[in-house]
Amino acid sequence: MSDQKETADSQTSDELKFQLRLTLSDHYSGLIQRQQEDGELTRLKNTLSNHRAEMVCQYDAFSDYCAESEVRGEINTALYRWTKDTINDQSKKAKYLKIFTIYVGGESVYGSEIADRLERDLQPLASRRIIETISRYDNDPTSNPQPPKKYLS
Repeated sequence: MSDQKETADSQTSDELKFQLRLTLSDHYSGLIQRQQEDGELTRLKNTLSNHRAEMVCQYDAFSDYCAESEVRGEINTALYRWTKDTINDQSKKAKYLKIFTIYVGGESVYGSEIADRLERDLQPLASRRIIETISRYDNDPTSNPQPPKKYLS
């Protein structure tokens, strides 16, 4: 399959890059949290594998970021304070346990062709109600949310 040759590094550094995030249904995010498998979850993992992609739970990524920032002593930033508050809020925890960032070839952002093919191949799983939403983000800072103003001071 030609997707096997994809690399996130194949894009020039000034090109807009993208990231896909999946919000899984309660049932399937629960299976992942409990490290259980079923046929539909295997189908999702196989689809990702065909693109050299993997899912990273957004809550886990937030927790890892905070732990790493604490080890480095970098806790006086707006991003750290917002992220720490987010992982400590139980309603937000429930939300972010269902959201998974897709990494391709170990990279969190990738070219539009890679994102397009991956999104196309994930769509059937959304129609089967495994995936609630597929969200697409780009790396243009002007189109991405920043921490709320209360964290900037």
